Amino acid sequence: MRLLEALRRLRQAATSLAEARRTCDAVLETVRDPLVVVDSEARVQAINPAFSETFRLPPFELIGERLTHLQGTLWRSPRLQGVLAAALEREDVVRDVELEGSCGPDEAPRLLLANARRLGEPDRPRVLLVLEDATALRDAERLEGLRRRYEREKDVVARVSHEFRTPVAAIKGFAETLRRGGLKDRRHRLQFVRTIERHADWLGRISEQLLTLYAFESGRREPQPEGIRVAEFLRGFTAGLAPVARKRKIRLKASAHPDLSVWADRDHLEQALQSLCENAVAHAKSEVEIRAWAEAGRAVINVRDDGLGIPAAVLPTMFEGDQRPADDGPGKRGTGLGLRIARCAIQANGGRIWAEDDPGGGANLRCALPLAG
Repeated sequence: MRLLEALRRLRQAATSLAEARRTCDAVLETVRDPLVVVDSEARVQAINPAFSETFRLPPFELIGERLTHLQGTLWRSPRLQGVLAAALEREDVVRDVELEGSCGPDEAPRLLLANARRLGEPDRPRVLLVLEDATALRDAERLEGLRRRYEREKDVVARVSHEFRTPVAAIKGFAETLRRGGLKDRRHRLQFVRTIERHADWLGRISEQLLTLYAFESGRREPQPEGIRVAEFLRGFTAGLAPVARKRKIRLKASAHPDLSVWADRDHLEQALQSLCENAVAHAKSEVEIRAWAEAGRAVINVRDDGLGIPAAVLPTMFEGDQRPADDGPGKRGTGLGLRIARCAIQANGGRIWAEDDPGGGANLRCALPLAG
C-alpha cells in the first residue's frame, strides 16, 4: 500500500511538473519582449520566440551556447556581464540597465533595457534576462532633441538679427543726419556722433560674442588649464567689474577660502564669470555677491543677486542662449549669448553650470570646476 501511495504521489508530482512546464512555456511564448534564461556560466537554457525573432537567432543554435559568445558587441559588453553577475548575487530584480551595441554582424547599434532576476536553487542558479528594445524611443528622443535645438537656434539667429538691425538703422540714420547738414549743427552734432559710437560699440559687442561662441562650439578655443587661486583671482576680477557695479549703484562682494584653487583656463574662467556677473548686476536691486567653496571634490563658484529671481520655466534653458538676461545695450536688451558662452567656457574645462532661484529672493548662477592639486 505504501508503494502504491508513493507511486500515486510520484504521478501527481510528474503531472504538476508537466503542467508547470507547459505554463512556463506558454508564458515564454506570450511575452512580447525578448527573454532568455542562462545558467551561472551564461549558457543559454531557454529563450522565447520574441528573442529568436528580434535578434534573428534560431533556437537550436542557441541552447547550450554562451550568451557572451554570440556575434555582436552587445553580447560581449561589460555592462551585460555586469547585469548577469549582479542578478546572480542579489535577491531582487536588476532593473532597467541600458545596454548599447550591435546584436549581430553588420547590424546597427541598438539600445536595450535589461531586467534580470535569479532563478533556481543557490547551488544551481540561473538568470532570467528580459531585454526591451528601446532603440526607436532613443532615436525619437534624439530627433526631438535636435528639433528643439533647431528651434532654439532659429530663435537665437532671429533675435541676434533683430539686435543687429536696430543699431545699424541708428548708425545709418544719424550718419545721414550729419551728411545732410547736421555737421553744421554745433549744438547737437557731438550728441549725434556719440550715439553712432554707442551703437557701433553694441554692434562690436554682439559680433565679438558670436565669434567667441563659434570658437567655443567649434572646438577652436581649447583650454590651457592651470592652478588658479580663487580668492586672488576674485580680487582682481571684482576690481575690473567695480565700475559697472558702481554705475548701477550695486554693491559688489566676493569671498573665497584663501587655500581654494581651481584647475581651469584663466581666460575661460574670466569669460564665464564676466557673463554671470553682468547678468547678476543687470537684475540686482542693490547687491551682487560672489562666493566660492570646495564641495565633493569640486570648486563651486556662486554668483547671487538680490533681484526678482528666475521663473521656473526659464531655469532649464537658462544657458541655451534663448533668454534675454541682460539689458545693457542701446535698446536695453541682451542677446542671451553671454550665458551660453559661460556654459561653453565652463564645460570646456570639465565643469558644469546651472541656475537656481533663491527662496529668499534673487537668483544663484553657479559653476563647478575641478579642484587644483
